Amino acid sequence: MLGWAIDRELVVDRALGLLRPLPEADAKIASLFERVARAQADESVLLEALVRLAATEEPTLDALREGAELAGRLERTETHERLLFRTVEVARALSIVGEAVWAFTALAEAQRARGDVATAISLLREAAGATSGPD
Repeated sequence: MLGWAIDRELVVDRALGLLRPLPEADAKIASLFERVARAQADESVLLEALVRLAATEEPTLDALREGAELAGRLERTETHERLLFRTVEVARALSIVGEAVWAFTALAEAQRARGDVATAISLLREAAGATSGPD
């Protein structure tokens, strides 16, 4: 019903007010939130929507990547790293590490910058292993 209302007459602030208190990890709610955020054309609200999508059971790599890139561009370091961690987690769970090498390398760089060289090396090795062909 809310999706129909959003399509018919988008009153963004009202829609956001209705959606924000609802569960973040609900895929349908996260999808509606994303539609409203894109209609508003506010990058902070879009980032909020992409974080919600990342919290769902099966986020897409495209949504995770867009969120991570947007968080980086907005200099939201904590959110950026959280989205990178989530991307790595999803890639591992779905055995698609090779499709998410960008997240592994970006997270490795963040970990190196924090002084956690061991984790950085581990992430880079995992990414390299996913991209290497058969022996």
